[in-house]
Amino acid sequence: MPSPSLPRPTRKAPTLPTALYWQGGAQYARGNYNGAVNTLQSLIQRFPDSARKADALLLIGNAQVDAGNDKAARQTFIRIGKEHPNTLAANAARERLKAM
Repeated sequence: MPSPSLPRPTRKAPTLPTALYWQGGAQYARGNYNGAVNTLQSLIQRFPDSARKADALLLIGNAQVDAGNDKAARQTFIRIGKEHPNTLAANAARERLKAM
């Protein structure tokens, strides 16, 4: 079942990054890992300064692991540590890397 389309993100829609994050999370929870990655990458590309960026990257990495793409997941987890070193997402990413 396709997910409902959200309006195109704009800087005038401050809640849209949160909506995209939750849409990606819902896709992930339903096992639609590629859809989750695409939605969350869209959030990061369109809202690079979003407060949700580190968490979105972590969810992308988790979706990549669950989809069997360990190489991409490893790169994503490393990216979190580099771009967001002092966050809970970075701590979780380091743990995920240790477990891989």
